[in-house]
Amino acid sequence: MFRGLPTASLSCIQLFSDPYLFTVPAYQRPYSWTTEEAGQLFDDLAAAAGLGESEPQLPDYFLGAILLLDPEADGPAPPAPGNGPRVYQVVDGQQRLATLAILAAALRDSEDADSTDAADTALADRLDGMIQIERDARGTTAHDTRIQLAAGEQGVLEGYILERRAVPAHTDGDASPLAAVYRHLRGEIGLLSREERRRLARYVAEYCHMVLIITRDIDRAHTYFTVLNERGRPLDRKDILKAEILRGLPVVEMAKGLALWQQAQDKLGPGELESLFSHLRFSHGDERAAIIAGTRALVTKHGCLPFLQNIMTPMASALHRLRLFSADPEIQRRPQLYGALNSLARLGKNDWVPPAMVAMALFDRDPELASALLIGIERLAMLLRIRGLGSDKRQRRFARVISAINANPRTAAASPAFDISRDEQKMIGYHLKDIHRRNAPLAKMLLMRLEDVISGSPLTIPPHDLSVEHVLPGRPAPTSNWRKLFPDNVERESCSASLGNLALVTLRQNERAENKDFAQKLSIYRDMPPGIPPFASNAAILQSATWLAPDIRARETHMLETLSALWQIDARASRTASPPADRDVKRA
Repeated sequence: MFRGLPTASLSCIQLFSDPYLFTVPAYQRPYSWTTEEAGQLFDDLAAAAGLGESEPQLPDYFLGAILLLDPEADGPAPPAPGNGPRVYQVVDGQQRLATLAILAAALRDSEDADSTDAADTALADRLDGMIQIERDARGTTAHDTRIQLAAGEQGVLEGYILERRAVPAHTDGDASPLAAVYRHLRGEIGLLSREERRRLARYVAEYCHMVLIITRDIDRAHTYFTVLNERGRPLDRKDILKAEILRGLPVVEMAKGLALWQQAQDKLGPGELESLFSHLRFSHGDERAAIIAGTRALVTKHGCLPFLQNIMTPMASALHRLRLFSADPEIQRRPQLYGALNSLARLGKNDWVPPAMVAMALFDRDPELASALLIGIERLAMLLRIRGLGSDKRQRRFARVISAINANPRTAAASPAFDISRDEQKMIGYHLKDIHRRNAPLAKMLLMRLEDVISGSPLTIPPHDLSVEHVLPGRPAPTSNWRKLFPDNVERESCSASLGNLALVTLRQNERAENKDFAQKLSIYRDMPPGIPPFASNAAILQSATWLAPDIRARETHMLETLSALWQIDARASRTASPPADRDVKRA
């Protein structure tokens, strides 16, 4: 007799508590999420939590189903919370469980870094309790952390991520995907205000949930895994919208409407077509609406065929051109535009895509106007990221840009929507003092942009093949010559964090450089892969006989002057020891 399949819908705080302990069997693949997948999950959760809004945008967020194996399962329902710890093998869901644990650790560490007294640590303690457990007095619990990955990965997970620390560990040479995801999430969280960070933490713990499925034997587990992952095909949002839009057309317009839809899909491909509707909410509709509801509102407003002709078709062409700009001869002939689009592509954040689509749609009619708008969008995208605005506030700024372009494209580039105030320039200057410590991925994007400008040619090496190396190490060994050159701890830490101390290098160079002395590092920086010359942005380093505080500050000044000229700001507007007043955060 079939005894039933134990299932339950559990919030994250329930799932990451007793009796559930998770172990990843040896046959499972390693942790494979990159900063792209983890970053997308973070963006989705931040949007669902309604950061920047008075209420959460979604009452709950479903994270999917996870499949666990428990040979001792003895009932039709999972055990109740609060029971003694029990180890479950993760058959399906490793990537999500591990990423949620990393997110909880990043939120906890950010909270610890911002705490001023013991009363402030309650939320951090709660987050820590989700990912670390106390070994019981009898030693029967084999776990110190709630999730155990494969042996080689568990060391990174425990020592670098789950161990409680307010200051991130310094592991420039660590190429582990786990560490990369932690650094990325810590950087994203660092852009949030304290209130936003706490709101996100509570939302993830209490309102994000999964369906838990438990099976007793390995054969059934793999059968269920196959059914969950391979059987059937879920209906994508584009399929739902296609049916609704085409159904709304008169019979005489059906063939034309279908041809327009197919043209867009052939141009973008199914996956990119799905993204198009998300962007259309921002470029032509209500960015707060869900994708299907927002698209329905646009179709209702304009009509089915006008929507396909006047919105979907030109925006699909614009998105296609943005994605394939590097092969576009017209764009190649405009080096400033090419450099700006190259910079945006590296940034990888979708908040800039809707205004860029609106601007790119003008390219065929007026390439000079479109170029000026796109260069302005890249400037704004980079500066808002350096400024430290969260995704919701960035979207609001770009919504103003879209409104300005739609109102009058010819005057939009000079509109206040593109302005960076004096106060914002001060905040940007302040953040540039220790940009890598604040947001390591953004620091790499910034160095790549500087390389574009200083070399006079856009850098085409993918970001994932490059790294950032501190010439003066952040934590030199006690016997290192660096401590003799920089005996004052405060000066050494300040110089190490300086933009002028950051070198753009390959991953291999970073691994080789570590904490070596300056002469050895120079040899490593010059040893480039075949066909690639040393980076022009490192010229001041390579031409120096010494690397002392004056050398670092001189290079920092040159780099800030280069950025100031590129983006028409004063990147040295704030060199104070404390942050300038952030009026935008106060208003929020």
